Amino acid sequence: MRKIIRPLFLLVTVLFCQNLLAQITFPRNGVYDEREGFYAFTNATIFKSYNEKVENATMIIKDGRVQIVGTRIAIPKGAVVIDLKGKYIYPSFIDLYSTYGVPEAKRKEGGGNHFGRQQQMVSKKEGAYSWNQALQPEYRAHEHFIVDKKAGEAYRKAGFGTVMTHRADGIHRGTATLVTLGYDREHHIILKEKTAQMLSFKKGTSTQSYPGSLMGGIALLRQTYLDGKWYKNGGKEKGINLSLEAWNDIQSLPTVFDVREKLEALRAAKLGKEFGKKYILKGNGDEYQRLNEIKATGCSMIIPLKFPDAFDVTDPYDAMMVSLAEMKHWELAPTNLARLSKAGIEIALTADGLEKKSDFLKNIKKAIENGWSKEAALKAMTFTPAKMMGMSNQVGSLKSGYLANFIITSGDIFGEKNTIYHNWVRGEPFVLKKLDTPNLEGVYDLRVGKKKFNLIVNEDNKMKIEVNDSTKIEVNSKISNGLITLSFSPTKKETKLFRLSGTVGKKEWAGNATLTDGTWTAWTAKYKNAPEKKEDKKKGEKGKFPKDKKD
Repeated sequence: MRKIIRPLFLLVTVLFCQNLLAQITFPRNGVYDEREGFYAFTNATIFKSYNEKVENATMIIKDGRVQIVGTRIAIPKGAVVIDLKGKYIYPSFIDLYSTYGVPEAKRKEGGGNHFGRQQQMVSKKEGAYSWNQALQPEYRAHEHFIVDKKAGEAYRKAGFGTVMTHRADGIHRGTATLVTLGYDREHHIILKEKTAQMLSFKKGTSTQSYPGSLMGGIALLRQTYLDGKWYKNGGKEKGINLSLEAWNDIQSLPTVFDVREKLEALRAAKLGKEFGKKYILKGNGDEYQRLNEIKATGCSMIIPLKFPDAFDVTDPYDAMMVSLAEMKHWELAPTNLARLSKAGIEIALTADGLEKKSDFLKNIKKAIENGWSKEAALKAMTFTPAKMMGMSNQVGSLKSGYLANFIITSGDIFGEKNTIYHNWVRGEPFVLKKLDTPNLEGVYDLRVGKKKFNLIVNEDNKMKIEVNDSTKIEVNSKISNGLITLSFSPTKKETKLFRLSGTVGKKEWAGNATLTDGTWTAWTAKYKNAPEKKEDKKKGEKGKFPKDKKD
């Protein structure tokens, strides 16, 4: 009997262990501690959602999800405690219009309307697909998505934790996929495979002659709606069309329509109305110019955070080329978001079009300066995009069961000197700055003994001595636990260094220093003002039109 029971027990044990490991689709490398995903964040101001703030709160996360957020919460045994000492936690931002991790479409030679070249009338794509290359409803972004570490880092630094990505090519671009911005395998990064279908009036890399105009793009989409209906009602019996089949399969998804300006937005909305569709319009920032008409469409919008630069009109001939309409748009574009919100239009935001993702928050603050409320801004960055894509029970807020996608900041995210310390994606920390690193950005009056220096500290706490407009001296610095050390050459020609050490306050630093000859002296650094930004310098240059400048 024992001989029978023993092998049976071993078999059951093996099967049980296999079952425990069944959820791990890839092996873990190295020693794994189950506590690695178990954290308690204490003493923080936490925004559970855009309109729900909890002071002096605790948040528990485990296995990539929020367990609980509130006050007077007992810390579970085994949790790693992170005392945030009055810092802020926000849901990370969501961008619904990106091409992150999706290969760019390449234009093939041939076709088009070039002189002497034979027109291409039908698609060259092999297989039972649409007759027109600009129609690609069969394209599925999630099947081509690959994690892009460099691009992901830029998004995370700007506060994003989730993006919807697609291939921006053609009139029907196929489906977009919703992904988080972690470093894991694609299997764990993709949140929702087919999130939305993507349309535009631009034919993209298609080498076909048609459509060659906006009217042609409208006609092609209208015909495709009719063809899809015909195919569904028996046309399939005439022959297989994989593009029309894919078109019909995704009609229940949200539809994002990329438009180039306000009149295209109205044309797209009219097309959608004809076929019972209410699009999410990805706008261009000029919607305030047709505000009532756009509101009447009932469409939601995704708005890019790119504002026009000031015009360089140093040359009087160049000045003559700038129209009054262009100047007014430069002035009024930052008011667009406030006007849309006031009109009751549902909006989300995108960093699409920005040369640097770091400009996203700067432009948000600019929109707030021009009348947009902080609550409306946070809603457009978190809750609304999640709602648009049917994922408001997973991301966009910090409630029990939601993904642990959040940022830790020094204070109000829209504050003048706010710092993003951490960006957590699915419970995985991405450290942008150490939590004990203060934000020292500013211009300081530095005095070392009898010598005076103009010390400039940028938003990353990198420092330099400004001698004049053309001469600057690099400063090596280290900041930790309220202490600071600095070293620099007092002149460009000097090879020996001044070495300073001391304590850091909010507006003043002080301590002791050794000079180049080894003697000791006292030093202080007092805050004077915020550093002048590059864009501020441009606006103040002669021949430009700074907003607040008066003749």
